[in-house]
Amino acid sequence: MKVKTKIMVFLVNVLVLGIALPGCGKISVLPKEVQIELGEEVPSNVSDYIYIEPHMLETIQSNTELDVSGIDSMTAGEYEAKIYYRGDVIISKVSVSDTTPPEILLKDTKFSAGDIVSANDLAEVTDFSDVTFNILYRYPDGEELPVDLMHLVSGKMIELKAVDEYGNETIVKTVPITYELLCQEEKSDKNTREYKDFFSLCDADLEYIDDVAYEELKEILGQVEWYSEFEAGEKEELEICLQKYKELLLMEREYVTPNGQKATLDSLIARQINEHDGSYFYYDMETNFYYIYDFDGDGAQELCVEVLAPVNIYVFKYDAQSDEVYLWYETGHWSQLGGTRTVFGGDGRPEYMDILNKYGEEESTYMNYCGFKYIIAIPCKNVEGEIIVSDEIYENSYQIIDGDGSGYFYVTEEQFQELGQYMWDARAWAEKEIKKYQYTYDEIISNGN
Repeated sequence: MKVKTKIMVFLVNVLVLGIALPGCGKISVLPKEVQIELGEEVPSNVSDYIYIEPHMLETIQSNTELDVSGIDSMTAGEYEAKIYYRGDVIISKVSVSDTTPPEILLKDTKFSAGDIVSANDLAEVTDFSDVTFNILYRYPDGEELPVDLMHLVSGKMIELKAVDEYGNETIVKTVPITYELLCQEEKSDKNTREYKDFFSLCDADLEYIDDVAYEELKEILGQVEWYSEFEAGEKEELEICLQKYKELLLMEREYVTPNGQKATLDSLIARQINEHDGSYFYYDMETNFYYIYDFDGDGAQELCVEVLAPVNIYVFKYDAQSDEVYLWYETGHWSQLGGTRTVFGGDGRPEYMDILNKYGEEESTYMNYCGFKYIIAIPCKNVEGEIIVSDEIYENSYQIIDGDGSGYFYVTEEQFQELGQYMWDARAWAEKEIKKYQYTYDEIISNGN
């Protein structure tokens, strides 16, 4: 088997040995400094570790013993090879390092438009060291943001980036194979604009939005406050809130539920683990993500807890007047916090941005959906049921009977990509921006110590 190694020779720190060979006088044997790529075989030829005069090569090799037992080519580090020759020991320095970028191997997997995928869904990575593997989102100015999940749009290119622990990186571009989820469309009256539920709407024979209404819809979406600011809150409030939230995490303080009951945090956030011998709950707050900022916009800071697997959001608010911590807001799977009173949610079919009122209630919802059809939704009625959009927009919308006042618009794939980008960009921006307000569990519970 051919051994692939990388040998680097340095004329420094050279050891010169006077070795008496019969009839030859003294010869000089000089050690080499050897560099081996991580994961490759350790060279087994003595000439890889010392300089030998060509005419003495056979003589010296037949009388030497090479010891490389202390070299681990699967672990980066500094090692020594020992060459024993007639009672003398020559030390050759050996460095094992990783200079090879990870290899990304694309998977031949089909997805449906609208699926949420991770980098590992699209490809696998091979490398001899630990690798961080993400989908790469690029801002319009070229700045990169690694993201864990992305919604698939048919024909849209995705970049995958793998970086190993030594900084070697690889970027691969791919256009995942997607297919449209087909459904047996019910033939319905094209004049019908109201349906009993969202899936009945998707199953129906809908008409695309007309050009005039599309331009107006694009203008409406362009005026939405997608980038709600992250506010730090009043500085003097922070220390007080941190102490109360510390007590909450340590279960030294109860919180007040929306129905007025009191409970400790483990009752809300403990996870169920299923094992072959049964199920049990465990409470491990260190695995969650914590953010402290003025989420509700009142000047004081809320504790926002992002529980993993699946991603649930809980927002706790401390009220100084009652000296109580309240569960102010909670939401379900695949949720992501935005700026002031903004939450993103959904798994792609559909995907939402909810804007909350000062009581933590959903005030308006914007939706992207690409599954059975390409659908964009915006608020078309207020809480009193009054139409708040133009006649042109409303006449092009579809409604859900007893729904929340949203209008649903059937758009082409090209239109969907243009209109959906507002939410995708805002979601990626929020994921980056919120890290400024992130705390670890230890940072919160060590407050005041």
